[in-house]
Amino acid sequence: MDLAYGVIDNFAERAHIHAVSKNGPRFKEDISDEECNDVNNLMLLCQEHHKMVDDSPEDFQSDYLIEMKRIHEERIRKLTEISDDQTTSIVTYISNIDGLQITHESILFRQALVQEGLLPKQNNTVDLSSHSVRYQPNQDYYLSKAKELESAFKEYFEPIFKKEDAVALFALAPQPLLIKLGTLINDQYNVRVFQCHRTGHKWAWKDSNDSEEYQLLKADGKDKTDAVIVGLNISLSADISIERIKQILPSDSPVFKITINDPNRNFVTNENIANDFVKCFRVAMEQIKNQYPSCKAIHLFPAMPVSLAVRLGMDYMPKADLPIVIYDEVRELGGFIEAIKIGGI
Repeated sequence: MDLAYGVIDNFAERAHIHAVSKNGPRFKEDISDEECNDVNNLMLLCQEHHKMVDDSPEDFQSDYLIEMKRIHEERIRKLTEISDDQTTSIVTYISNIDGLQITHESILFRQALVQEGLLPKQNNTVDLSSHSVRYQPNQDYYLSKAKELESAFKEYFEPIFKKEDAVALFALAPQPLLIKLGTLINDQYNVRVFQCHRTGHKWAWKDSNDSEEYQLLKADGKDKTDAVIVGLNISLSADISIERIKQILPSDSPVFKITINDPNRNFVTNENIANDFVKCFRVAMEQIKNQYPSCKAIHLFPAMPVSLAVRLGMDYMPKADLPIVIYDEVRELGGFIEAIKIGGI
């Protein structure tokens, strides 16, 4: 559509990557007339950009145009292959972390879905966030934000989505709140959780077959089967020392640990890595419950990527699992504080 006059028409022009005439831009000596007019040598450009690439062939060389043509055709191919039953609604929960305000980037969310062969629904993004209260390193903040999240979920999620509706979740918030969000979703909804990445596309899953071997370790503590308090140290994005946990828990409390060989923030590159974490977490929950029948609550110390925090909450079974007390590290205080509780406490 012409923005000046509102005329709707096809304004595309047929542009040659290698010119037809000898003096034309990017002319290639050994190209035949048939090859020159073949679809592989053609691009559809508007008049403005057609003139731009032909007037500056030194800036728009053939290799560059061929790659741009390939990328565009691949994007169109993916979009045209997506069927109506692959339409997916976008839900976000973006909250400030350590006082840093995070902004929504809806175009990146949609790009991440298309890369997975999913079609973003045209309805507005459902936002569960509340930005009225800035991050504060204390338990009152977490209790307040957890209540806000529950209210938003009941108002904007439960009435809208049925159990069979496809939903994509893009979440970035303090880990106790991400776990809380996961418990609200649980296994009753068809939700795919995306990971925020530090390199490459911010939200799209990598084209990767990477895997990660999770280790469940009995880290420390006397083997007393009558323990009432058991710790669970999740050291995935960073390593949490047992000394820091023992500043909070009784010195003789058993502490389990889920970790990987090299804890870091970037290892969750595909959904299978997240699925494998859920399996390891489930083993840990069952092992603690069976080995310590007197345990009243698991005290959880998480250092983990955001998607895994949500998936942990989604996998938590309030009727079968022990209650969990979730802690958060506060740098200003030099240690962990109790944030929120989930389960029957």
